[in-house]
Amino acid sequence: MRHYEIRAGSDTLHFYVYTTRVADAESRIRALEALFQRMPPAHRRTAYPVFVVDALPGGRRTGGGNWSRTQARTQWLGRQRVTGVPDADLERYALSHNGGVIGITAAALADEGRARGIHQLSVFHEIGHCVDHHLGLVPPGATVVDLRGQRYRTPNVREYAVEAYSRWIVRPSRLCRDDALPPGETQDRCTQRTLALLRRSPAFAGIHAAPTDPAPIPSTPWAGLAADWDCTRP
Repeated sequence: MRHYEIRAGSDTLHFYVYTTRVADAESRIRALEALFQRMPPAHRRTAYPVFVVDALPGGRRTGGGNWSRTQARTQWLGRQRVTGVPDADLERYALSHNGGVIGITAAALADEGRARGIHQLSVFHEIGHCVDHHLGLVPPGATVVDLRGQRYRTPNVREYAVEAYSRWIVRPSRLCRDDALPPGETQDRCTQRTLALLRRSPAFAGIHAAPTDPAPIPSTPWAGLAADWDCTRP
Protein backbone atom coordinates (compact mmCIF):
# COMPACT_ATOMS: atom_id res chain seq x y z
CA MET A 1 0.00 0.00 0.00
CA ARG A 2 1.17 3.51 -0.85
CA HIS A 3 -0.10 6.53 1.05
CA TYR A 4 -0.31 10.06 -0.36
CA GLU A 5 -1.79 13.28 0.99
CA ILE A 6 -3.06 16.45 -0.59
CA ARG A 7 -3.56 19.57 1.51
CA ALA A 8 -5.50 22.80 1.55
CA GLY A 9 -4.94 25.04 4.53
CA SER A 10 -5.33 22.88 7.64
CA ASP A 11 -7.29 20.20 5.76
CA THR A 12 -5.79 16.95 4.47
CA LEU A 13 -7.25 14.38 2.11
CA HIS A 14 -5.67 10.93 2.34
CA PHE A 15 -5.23 8.51 -0.57
CA TYR A 16 -4.43 4.84 0.08
CA VAL A 17 -3.33 3.05 -3.09
CA TYR A 18 -3.74 -0.73 -3.22
CA THR A 19 -2.89 -1.24 -6.89
CA THR A 20 0.26 -1.29 -8.99
CA ARG A 21 -1.61 -0.73 -12.25
CA VAL A 22 -1.26 3.07 -12.24
CA ALA A 23 2.42 3.83 -12.76
CA ASP A 24 1.96 7.57 -12.30
CA ALA A 25 -0.52 7.33 -9.42
CA GLU A 26 1.45 9.72 -7.23
CA SER A 27 1.65 12.50 -9.83
CA ARG A 28 -2.04 12.13 -10.69
CA ILE A 29 -3.00 12.37 -7.02
CA ARG A 30 -0.64 15.29 -6.29
CA ALA A 31 -2.16 17.19 -9.21
CA LEU A 32 -5.55 17.04 -7.46
CA GLU A 33 -4.27 19.28 -4.67
CA ALA A 34 -4.90 22.53 -6.57
CA LEU A 35 -8.49 21.42 -7.17
CA PHE A 36 -8.92 20.44 -3.52
CA GLN A 37 -7.85 23.96 -2.63
CA ARG A 38 -10.77 25.35 -4.65
CA MET A 39 -13.27 23.72 -2.31
CA PRO A 40 -14.73 25.79 0.53
CA PRO A 41 -13.24 24.63 3.87
CA ALA A 42 -16.59 23.38 5.17
CA HIS A 43 -16.91 21.20 2.06
CA ARG A 44 -13.36 19.84 2.25
CA ARG A 45 -13.91 18.63 5.81
CA THR A 46 -16.71 16.28 4.76
CA ALA A 47 -14.44 14.23 2.44
CA TYR A 48 -13.79 10.59 3.29
CA PRO A 49 -10.36 9.02 2.69
CA VAL A 50 -9.87 7.67 -0.83
CA PHE A 51 -8.97 4.03 -1.42
CA VAL A 52 -7.60 3.31 -4.90
CA VAL A 53 -8.20 -0.34 -5.78
CA ASP A 54 -8.32 -2.65 -8.77
CA ALA A 55 -11.90 -3.62 -7.97
CA LEU A 56 -14.63 -2.21 -5.74
CA PRO A 57 -16.32 -4.49 -3.15
CA GLY A 58 -18.97 -5.68 -5.62
CA GLY A 59 -16.32 -6.56 -8.20
CA ARG A 60 -16.75 -3.53 -10.46
CA ARG A 61 -13.45 -2.46 -12.05
CA THR A 62 -14.43 0.92 -13.45
CA GLY A 63 -15.45 4.26 -11.97
CA GLY A 64 -15.76 4.84 -8.26
CA GLY A 65 -18.15 4.89 -5.34
CA ASN A 66 -18.93 6.44 -1.99
CA TRP A 67 -19.84 4.54 1.18
CA SER A 68 -20.94 5.98 4.52
CA ARG A 69 -19.38 4.49 7.64
CA THR A 70 -22.32 2.11 8.08
CA GLN A 71 -22.27 1.09 4.42
CA ALA A 72 -18.49 0.59 4.48
CA ARG A 73 -18.78 -1.74 7.47
CA THR A 74 -21.26 -3.97 5.67
CA GLN A 75 -19.83 -3.76 2.15
CA TRP A 76 -16.05 -3.34 2.53
CA LEU A 77 -15.16 -5.38 5.60
CA GLY A 78 -14.41 -8.98 4.72
CA ARG A 79 -13.83 -8.17 1.03
CA GLN A 80 -10.02 -8.06 0.96
CA ARG A 81 -9.91 -10.80 -1.69
CA VAL A 82 -11.82 -8.45 -4.01
CA THR A 83 -10.50 -5.00 -3.07
CA GLY A 84 -7.05 -5.84 -1.71
CA VAL A 85 -7.78 -3.72 1.38
CA PRO A 86 -7.29 -5.49 4.75
CA ASP A 87 -10.01 -4.96 7.34
CA ALA A 88 -7.41 -3.60 9.74
CA ASP A 89 -6.54 -0.85 7.26
CA LEU A 90 -10.19 0.11 6.81
CA GLU A 91 -10.58 0.38 10.56
CA ARG A 92 -7.35 2.31 11.04
CA TYR A 93 -7.60 4.78 8.18
CA ALA A 94 -11.36 5.34 7.90
CA LEU A 95 -13.85 3.65 10.17
CA SER A 96 -12.13 4.43 13.48
CA HIS A 97 -12.38 8.13 12.57
CA ASN A 98 -16.17 7.90 12.19
CA GLY A 99 -15.75 8.36 8.45
CA GLY A 100 -16.81 6.47 5.38
CA VAL A 101 -14.88 5.39 2.29
CA ILE A 102 -14.40 6.75 -1.21
CA GLY A 103 -13.37 4.03 -3.62
CA ILE A 104 -11.70 4.84 -6.94
CA THR A 105 -10.71 2.07 -9.33
CA ALA A 106 -7.27 1.92 -10.91
CA ALA A 107 -8.95 2.15 -14.32
CA ALA A 108 -10.64 5.40 -13.32
CA LEU A 109 -7.48 6.98 -11.87
CA ALA A 110 -5.52 5.98 -14.98
CA ASP A 111 -8.22 7.32 -17.36
CA GLU A 112 -8.30 3.93 -19.08
CA GLY A 113 -10.46 4.19 -22.18
CA ARG A 114 -11.31 7.82 -21.42
CA ALA A 115 -9.93 11.25 -22.19
CA ARG A 116 -6.97 12.22 -20.03
CA GLY A 117 -8.05 14.21 -16.98
CA ILE A 118 -11.49 12.63 -16.58
CA HIS A 119 -10.24 11.05 -13.32
CA GLN A 120 -10.41 14.51 -11.77
CA LEU A 121 -14.16 14.57 -12.32
CA SER A 122 -14.45 11.01 -10.99
CA VAL A 123 -12.66 11.85 -7.73
CA PHE A 124 -14.54 15.08 -7.12
CA HIS A 125 -17.85 13.46 -8.02
CA GLU A 126 -17.34 11.04 -5.12
CA ILE A 127 -16.19 13.86 -2.83
CA GLY A 128 -19.35 15.68 -3.90
CA HIS A 129 -21.38 12.82 -2.44
CA CYS A 130 -19.69 13.49 0.91
CA VAL A 131 -20.68 17.15 0.66
CA ASP A 132 -24.23 16.18 -0.26
CA HIS A 133 -24.52 13.60 2.52
CA HIS A 134 -23.32 15.94 5.25
CA LEU A 135 -24.41 19.38 4.01
CA GLY A 136 -26.92 18.89 1.18
CA LEU A 137 -26.28 19.77 -2.48
CA VAL A 138 -29.86 19.50 -3.74
CA PRO A 139 -31.79 22.78 -3.52
CA PRO A 140 -35.26 22.50 -1.97
CA GLY A 141 -37.73 21.22 -4.54
CA ALA A 142 -35.13 20.78 -7.31
CA THR A 143 -35.61 18.04 -9.93
CA VAL A 144 -33.52 16.57 -12.73
CA VAL A 145 -35.29 18.97 -15.08
CA ASP A 146 -33.90 21.91 -13.11
CA LEU A 147 -30.42 20.39 -13.41
CA ARG A 148 -30.67 19.72 -17.15
CA GLY A 149 -27.26 19.92 -18.74
CA GLN A 150 -25.92 17.02 -16.63
CA ARG A 151 -25.88 13.36 -17.55
CA TYR A 152 -25.84 10.19 -15.46
CA ARG A 153 -26.66 6.59 -16.28
CA THR A 154 -30.04 6.93 -14.52
CA PRO A 155 -31.94 10.20 -13.95
CA ASN A 156 -31.36 11.05 -10.29
CA VAL A 157 -31.45 14.55 -8.84
CA ARG A 158 -28.71 13.85 -6.29
CA GLU A 159 -26.40 12.43 -8.95
CA TYR A 160 -27.10 15.40 -11.19
CA ALA A 161 -26.34 17.84 -8.35
CA VAL A 162 -23.11 16.00 -7.53
CA GLU A 163 -22.14 15.99 -11.23
CA ALA A 164 -22.67 19.75 -11.39
CA TYR A 165 -20.65 20.20 -8.19
CA SER A 166 -17.71 18.18 -9.49
CA ARG A 167 -17.65 20.30 -12.64
CA TRP A 168 -17.82 23.46 -10.50
CA ILE A 169 -14.56 22.35 -8.88
CA VAL A 170 -12.79 20.98 -11.96
CA ARG A 171 -14.22 23.07 -14.82
CA PRO A 172 -15.96 26.04 -13.20
CA SER A 173 -16.64 27.86 -16.46
CA ARG A 174 -18.31 24.77 -17.98
CA LEU A 175 -20.77 23.35 -15.46
CA CYS A 176 -22.80 21.61 -18.17
CA ARG A 177 -21.83 18.84 -20.55
CA ASP A 178 -21.61 19.93 -24.16
CA ASP A 179 -23.41 16.74 -25.20
CA ALA A 180 -26.26 17.37 -22.75
CA LEU A 181 -26.99 21.05 -23.35
CA PRO A 182 -30.74 21.73 -23.54
CA PRO A 183 -31.92 22.78 -27.02
CA GLY A 184 -31.27 26.46 -27.65
CA GLU A 185 -29.19 26.97 -24.49
CA THR A 186 -25.54 28.02 -24.68
CA GLN A 187 -22.83 26.68 -22.40
CA ASP A 188 -22.54 30.05 -20.67
CA ARG A 189 -26.27 30.24 -20.02
CA CYS A 190 -26.43 26.65 -18.78
CA THR A 191 -23.45 27.28 -16.49
CA GLN A 192 -24.99 30.42 -15.02
CA ARG A 193 -28.34 28.71 -14.45
CA THR A 194 -26.74 25.66 -12.84
CA LEU A 195 -24.51 27.72 -10.58
CA ALA A 196 -27.47 29.78 -9.42
CA LEU A 197 -29.24 26.54 -8.55
CA LEU A 198 -26.26 25.13 -6.64
CA ARG A 199 -26.06 28.35 -4.65
CA ARG A 200 -29.58 27.68 -3.38
CA SER A 201 -28.53 24.35 -1.81
CA PRO A 202 -27.93 24.05 1.96
CA ALA A 203 -24.23 23.30 1.30
CA PHE A 204 -23.76 26.76 -0.19
CA ALA A 205 -25.38 28.74 2.61
CA GLY A 206 -22.93 31.59 3.29
CA ILE A 207 -20.68 30.66 0.36
CA HIS A 208 -20.46 32.68 -2.83
CA ALA A 209 -18.35 31.85 -5.87
CA ALA A 210 -18.02 33.03 -9.44
CA PRO A 211 -17.86 30.42 -12.24
CA THR A 212 -14.45 31.45 -13.48
CA ASP A 213 -11.33 29.41 -14.11
CA PRO A 214 -8.52 30.62 -11.84
CA ALA A 215 -5.48 31.05 -14.06
CA PRO A 216 -3.02 30.09 -12.89
CA ILE A 217 -4.35 27.90 -10.08
CA PRO A 218 -2.90 29.29 -6.84
CA SER A 219 -0.08 27.28 -5.32
CA THR A 220 -1.07 28.32 -1.80
CA PRO A 221 -4.53 27.86 -0.29
CA TRP A 222 -6.96 30.64 -1.18
CA ALA A 223 -4.24 32.91 -2.64
CA GLY A 224 -5.77 35.12 -5.29
CA LEU A 225 -9.29 33.79 -4.76
CA ALA A 226 -10.63 36.50 -2.46
CA ALA A 227 -12.73 37.98 -5.23
CA ASP A 228 -14.38 34.63 -5.97
CA TRP A 229 -14.94 33.24 -2.48
CA ASP A 230 -16.65 34.54 0.61
CA CYS A 231 -16.86 31.62 2.97
CA THR A 232 -18.61 31.61 6.31
CA ARG A 233 -18.13 28.47 8.34
CA PRO A 234 -21.38 27.05 9.73
